[in-house]
Amino acid sequence: EPDAIPTGPFDGAATPSHLEIRDDRLVVAFDELDRGTHKFYYIARAVTPGTYQYPAVEAECMYDASVHGRGESGTVEVVKR
Repeated sequence: EPDAIPTGPFDGAATPSHLEIRDDRLVVAFDELDRGTHKFYYIARAVTPGTYQYPAVEAECMYDASVHGRGESGTVEVVKR
């Protein structure tokens, strides 16, 4: 939802044609994207303090394996307030 956070919607976000939220991943699909950089945002609610690793984002074209991309993995720290 664009109004899910108090600061307002994210600018320039690509809207998926399919969104599937699973326990261990988020699956999104787009019917068509022009060449270039696109942004997709999501919010995760942290409930347990600690340092966690997240995997790299991967993207691929369903019908053309030559079109693909991969981001970088990283870590996020959740602190108790």
